[in-house]
Amino acid sequence: MKTLLFGLCLLLSGFAATAQDSLAYRSGIRIQYGGAYPTGDFNNTNFEEDYPPFAKEGSMFQVSYLRSIKERLFAGATLAWRRNTFDMDKFADPADELVTDKSSKPWQSVFVMADAEYRFIARDGFFYVKGSLGSAFSRSARLQVNTLYGTINRPADNGFAFAYGLHSGVQVDLNQFGIGFETGVISTRSTFEITDAQGKTTRYKQTMATINCGLFANYSF
Repeated sequence: MKTLLFGLCLLLSGFAATAQDSLAYRSGIRIQYGGAYPTGDFNNTNFEEDYPPFAKEGSMFQVSYLRSIKERLFAGATLAWRRNTFDMDKFADPADELVTDKSSKPWQSVFVMADAEYRFIARDGFFYVKGSLGSAFSRSARLQVNTLYGTINRPADNGFAFAYGLHSGVQVDLNQFGIGFETGVISTRSTFEITDAQGKTTRYKQTMATINCGLFANYSF
């Protein structure tokens, strides 16, 4: 019984020491890169819908700053860039002999977000959940398909809208440095304009939500 109690005390003291080490630094910079996978309406490839986005899997790069405002609670900001290619092969079948040429440019968004993060301290690191609110400057995909009977052209347009995100992750501490993995969702809904071959301009809203996962490096100070 004494041995069990002694082992339990050592275990608890180890967690306490780890928690103190993890909380010793008040600020941190996190750099992250990973995949961004379209979900919901952003994954739509149905020709029966108006202006389906045909978004494919892409990538997202993030730089974040976090500062402790209370024990285990951090606040900060994130600047992120997300890029999702247009699925041209689904839009125009490569085997279609009527298509003579085709090209596209990706969906893109730049996010500026305020973050709140809560950490669950564990040995040699921590788990966390993070919520983000902010705005996104987005650019719709551009495409051009040349056929034997004419050209399908959809120019890119810019939009500015509210954005939000919810993520969770884990970090392993290596003194002031840390490495980790994060996953979650980030979304925005911008208004774009499109002009048809007759010169008629139509405004439409496009939800752009992705499931994200990526690796990051962190420096605490």
